[in-house]
Amino acid sequence: CGVNLAGGSARASLNWTPNQYFNLLVSNQFNGAYLNGISPSNTFSGTLKIFPNGSKKLFTALTGKTIYNSLTLPKVNNSFSVQVGTQFN
Repeated sequence: CGVNLAGGSARASLNWTPNQYFNLLVSNQFNGAYLNGISPSNTFSGTLKIFPNGSKKLFTALTGKTIYNSLTLPKVNNSFSVQVGTQFN
């Protein structure tokens, strides 16, 4: 109790809609902590939403995510998913 550790975080994201049929969301978060040396972690994710009729209601989304954490095993964890859904505006 009472131990202070140095750390920092940086985040960037991009949400781009080039037209009514596509939406791209990209996000990256970097964390760094000093725990017996520098211990970085990074989370990067990207989602492509496809609106087949352009109405922004029904969509299919392709999502990929990669997580790197120097303090866990395995250090790299990747996941991919496909979603079908509706969007409420």
